Amino acid sequence: MRIVARHGAALIDATADRAFDRDPAWSPDGKYLMFSSDRSGIFDIYALRLADRTLWQVTNVVLGAFEPEVSPDGTQLAFVTYGPGGYDLARMPFDPATFVPANRAPSAAVPRPPPSRLPPEEIYPVRPYDPLPTLRPHWWFPYANTDALGTTVGVITSGYDAAERHDYQAAAWWAIDSRQPGWDLVYTNHTLYPDISLTTFRDVETASGAGPGYTERAVQGTVSASFPFSQVERSHRIALQYELTHFAMNTAALNGDNPPDGLIAAASLSYVYSDARRFVRSVSSEQGQRFALTARVAAKPLGSNFTFGQLSSSYARFFRLPWRKGGVPLHHVFAARLAAGVARGDFSERHLFSLGGFDASDPVRSILNPVSAPVRILRGFAGGAFSGEAFVLGTFEYRFPLLDIETGAWTLPIYLRRLHASAFSDVGEAWMPFDDGRFRAVNHPFQLHAGAGAELRAEVVLGYVLPTDVRVGCAHGLEKSSVSILDCYAALGGVF
Repeated sequence: MRIVARHGAALIDATADRAFDRDPAWSPDGKYLMFSSDRSGIFDIYALRLADRTLWQVTNVVLGAFEPEVSPDGTQLAFVTYGPGGYDLARMPFDPATFVPANRAPSAAVPRPPPSRLPPEEIYPVRPYDPLPTLRPHWWFPYANTDALGTTVGVITSGYDAAERHDYQAAAWWAIDSRQPGWDLVYTNHTLYPDISLTTFRDVETASGAGPGYTERAVQGTVSASFPFSQVERSHRIALQYELTHFAMNTAALNGDNPPDGLIAAASLSYVYSDARRFVRSVSSEQGQRFALTARVAAKPLGSNFTFGQLSSSYARFFRLPWRKGGVPLHHVFAARLAAGVARGDFSERHLFSLGGFDASDPVRSILNPVSAPVRILRGFAGGAFSGEAFVLGTFEYRFPLLDIETGAWTLPIYLRRLHASAFSDVGEAWMPFDDGRFRAVNHPFQLHAGAGAELRAEVVLGYVLPTDVRVGCAHGLEKSSVSILDCYAALGGVF
């Protein structure tokens, strides 16, 4: 590291050894040259006193300190640190009386060891890239969930090739009460523009508007093309999708009100925008917003037994609360999401929208994409308590950290980062806006319903690469009605 006079006439060797010295910065009084160096084996902050060329060690960290900068009043030293949570900013008093003499690095005159000889080129033959050898699952993890009839148990996994041109996420489960399999598989090909995704899904579901006790088997397959337009601080995405979903009765309704089996063949167009941001110790996005808009059409020319149009949208906004401790942000967040949808057409005796309870549904997609986290939930009410051809829903959450853990067990594919919690309220309604269906006469008038509760969340990393949240919560409806209940649930992912 060298010092050059302002007029460029002289060069002075500040250090002349084999250490890697970087990030030089002057103290405001010009007496010290601060820099980062690995002369002890780990990057620390050092100070060179120009008056007598004495070298002092300023910090003694575990994983690295970089980019020192002394405050203009000469009382504080700011620098970048590296730790288990990544890079962060740190500060300490700038007090030369606390500096300790630094060990000199080996002289640059000491000869370096000769470079290793390169192996013959034929050891590394050139051949076309084959993704299959590295595309196997990288991990798996057991989990439990629910379907329309009860508990399911299964496993979740993912994989990707070395060049990250192909990736997939998959969940498979066995329904204990309905005694049948289910699955959720997402594959994405990144070799082209746009990204091409294929999905398949099977589960046992209820049908809003059907008689009590009715459940049906839903088997779905989709193909979609996604056009991302990402920038440094914001992202846009337009997606086109074609889906086939087949419904077949699983258990009959107690009153005989069973919707007919059928096939949905639908095309959809969606747009997603996000400039939401989170930071190293955040428990949620803390700034910015997300917006999603989807139009979906099912028609007989597409191969569908049903004909309908559907438009839905959601908007989420994140507000970082100003509370600090010792000048450090506490990462408390207020998050709000508004969602709405309207549909028109023939979906037999089923409604296209329903609210009530917590239904994480597609387990893979709720982990992968928080933008598509469950929108039509109304915690504190029975599942499917309100249904119709339109809905509005507001979700409001106060989120705050509890404890940083940052640990994992051996090499198991789960890493626990921190515990955090939220207090929330959901307010919404689903209703029939059009007077042209058999359900209009028995449908309740428009009335907003509210529930409130709290969640405990564990932020984890699954399979070494997939960050998500394990959630346990309870809520109760804020009204006196037969569908207002104490609703307790557990879920994986799905935090917007």
